[in-house]
Amino acid sequence: MRTHLSVRPTVMRAALALVALTAFALAGGSACDPCGEIEGAAAAEVGTADSAGAFAPIEDGQSLPYVRGIQGGTHVEGSVRIDNLFFPEDAFLSEAELPLVTFTLHDSAAVQVGGFQDEPQPFSPTAGRQQGERLGVEVRFFADGSEFVGDTLRLFVEVKDTCGQRASDERTIVIAEGA
Repeated sequence: MRTHLSVRPTVMRAALALVALTAFALAGGSACDPCGEIEGAAAAEVGTADSAGAFAPIEDGQSLPYVRGIQGGTHVEGSVRIDNLFFPEDAFLSEAELPLVTFTLHDSAAVQVGGFQDEPQPFSPTAGRQQGERLGVEVRFFADGSEFVGDTLRLFVEVKDTCGQRASDERTIVIAEGA
């Protein structure tokens, strides 16, 4: 007497495909190509957050106060708005797909006096799936920010997505006394 189950090959293949797709989804993958969904030229806009916590573009020559953190370091609050760059909607499930952000501060001699390069950053979707914002980014000074009060610095941002697209923007800012 035979005790094994007879399963049709078609049913077995379908079951294996379902298991494979489930494992792929649980691993944070996506069955679609997100890079193929992006249309239009990539763009970035440097800004800061206003008092209500919304994105506020920075104009050239605008004053931006330095902030002293609880550990004594100093920074300016940067923000960036992007268009037509890929970012995952769920940063926790797709950390490897986060865009790499560079935010730097440069003095009049083009010497970098603060910032960071190529750090993965989560973005929040805004007006449609192809636009996002990253608010309240601490762009830290290498020295005490009070040393730069009254100085004009260049605030530069670049965002690179996992699809190979990149966009950048920059503004000159005048460092104001911290609050």
